[in-house]
Amino acid sequence: MGGGGTFRIAQKTMDRWSAIGIYSGAIRNVTEEEARKFKEMPVWIVWGEKEWLADGNRKLKDYLLEAGAEVKWAEVKGVGHSYLTEYQDDLMDWFLEQKK
Repeated sequence: MGGGGTFRIAQKTMDRWSAIGIYSGAIRNVTEEEARKFKEMPVWIVWGEKEWLADGNRKLKDYLLEAGAEVKWAEVKGVGHSYLTEYQDDLMDWFLEQKK
């Protein structure tokens, strides 16, 4: 599933996840309150600078950081909605490090 779906489903079932990874998320209308729910959960988020919803991804990242969440993030310059293998590999390695 995409990053936007990952974020929305994780919000509803927080006790099931040790971390979430949002890759090229289609994040719209995110609130500070929603981001605060992830204060105790590691979040990995990456998006392309030219994605049509890059502003939503940036806003989510900022809200997560303001809430004190552990956030690993990157905005890939000059890239649109693209799935770069190196970031997918990094995400999978990062997931293996997480504990519940």
